[in-house]
Amino acid sequence: MILDFSPSSSNYVELLIAQDQDENGYFIRIGGSDDEVSLFKSPNGQPSKIIDGLDGYVDSSFVQLSVQVIRDSLGNWQVYTSRYESGLLLQGEVHDNTHLFPQVFGIKCVFTSSRSNKFFYDNIEVSGKAFLDTFPIPQKNDVIINEIIFNPLDGEVDFVEIINRSNKNLNIKDLQIGNYYARVPDNFKSITKEYFFMAPQEILVLCNSKSKLLQYLPNTEPSKVLELESMPAYNNDQGTSVILLDSVIIDEFSYSEEPHFELLAEVKSVSLERINTEIPTSQNSNWHSASEASYFATSLTNKFSGSN
Repeated sequence: MILDFSPSSSNYVELLIAQDQDENGYFIRIGGSDDEVSLFKSPNGQPSKIIDGLDGYVDSSFVQLSVQVIRDSLGNWQVYTSRYESGLLLQGEVHDNTHLFPQVFGIKCVFTSSRSNKFFYDNIEVSGKAFLDTFPIPQKNDVIINEIIFNPLDGEVDFVEIINRSNKNLNIKDLQIGNYYARVPDNFKSITKEYFFMAPQEILVLCNSKSKLLQYLPNTEPSKVLELESMPAYNNDQGTSVILLDSVIIDEFSYSEEPHFELLAEVKSVSLERINTEIPTSQNSNWHSASEASYFATSLTNKFSGSN
């Protein structure tokens, strides 16, 4: 490329290496306040620098530059540059596979009016091997419901905890959670639309407000909480929570107050938790009330540290 001006924070170039429709992906910025060539990742359009190139590298009133970006299948990145047809210089390298398969390459020019006709590009090449998605996805009973609060106190939130009971690293992209309406599974909400992997025996907590959940369950591991845009509505006395993938029911739990400890004076905001992951979800005797010592939500407070 040729930039017939001095790059600045108001006049620069971004090479969109790979992005999806929600601006998740990676881009190279040439210019900016530090006059550098750097690699950024952009989750949900919020960029963060992951390769910080040499400051002042494009601090010139006329820039002639070649850029080469390499990423291998494991997520190892290298950024090379060459000025005025000189040899390639490594600007930096990093490992990052936050976004695996975005679809779009492009060029973005940011400029003031006097620079609008001073960008020039040539010899653009985008290459790579076709990718075949062979990651295992959940089969029936691979990912199961492990705990649920369906009758929270005012100001608190419903949550459903799931666990990968298989011995596989599962890709849970497009997994959904729902309930029953008119005796039919319905009201499904997406858990994640991106590639997301659950390790064997890994626990995740699903809710619609991570901040509220952490406020009333302070010992929860934040990285294990997935905040959904919305959760299915769960009746306060009885109902059914359903996990679904591609129209296949992976697991479902028809909950009620019956499995709660009979001597509890109040079961509001007390979770029901599974005793044994090998026993079918439908067996009521395999569910019990979480203890008061663990904020009435045992798995959220203790299982992440290895206790039961």
